[in-house]
Amino acid sequence: MNVDVSVVEATEEVDRRGLATIQKVLSLTPIKGKDRIELAEVQGYKAIVQKGLHKVGDLVLVVRYDSVLPKIEMFEFMKDSKYRVKVKSFSSENGRVYSQVIVIPLAEVKKYLQEENIDAILEEESDLTTTLKVTKFIVANNSSKCNFGIMKKANTFPIHMIDKTDEISIQSKVSFLDEIKDKACYLSIKYDGSSSSFLYNSGSYNVCSRNLAILEEENNAFWYVSRKYNLKNLLASFKNYAIQGELCGPKIL
Repeated sequence: MNVDVSVVEATEEVDRRGLATIQKVLSLTPIKGKDRIELAEVQGYKAIVQKGLHKVGDLVLVVRYDSVLPKIEMFEFMKDSKYRVKVKSFSSENGRVYSQVIVIPLAEVKKYLQEENIDAILEEESDLTTTLKVTKFIVANNSSKCNFGIMKKANTFPIHMIDKTDEISIQSKVSFLDEIKDKACYLSIKYDGSSSSFLYNSGSYNVCSRNLAILEEENNAFWYVSRKYNLKNLLASFKNYAIQGELCGPKIL
């Protein structure tokens, strides 16, 4: 099956919470063979930072991977990356070192915001996603060709029938572990694919990406999975039911 699986840049940047938050530097680890950088631990993430710039216990601004930054002076160093935060790796004498987030000193944030009662705004775990106009990078899935095949919009996501998927990442909210201690719960592994929903309601069947209901196409990964597992008839037998999850895997089509 010939499908164009080229990745296209985002044409849609949607707001999400928790992309840019104030966190504490938990540890700083030397990187063997590197004199100018070190590895910082913040939340559940690792970040490559300038050596000597931060101390353990410092509060800093942490911006998660797959965030899109505003084009302001504070983030000018991200210009060559088109203001998109990505996971990066660096070679060291101990092998590859990964940086999942960017870390900004609070002094830089204060200089930009220049608001009254700034210290109250910059408390630990404060969410500055909206304040700093940071958005979530979304791979375009409403173009004619993308990494999930032919994508044609049938409608907007049917939020009147079901919510969009939005699982919490433990890495972005480590304190959540204290909340679920000694409680029955489930944990799932986050795979990098695309949110998908298959729902049958009152005789209507919808196949959806995270933000759109998609028209049926032969060369479309979402509809391929729907047909492969006979999801329309399966859900119809239960009447008003839905299946939601992450669509991922090598060579889905």
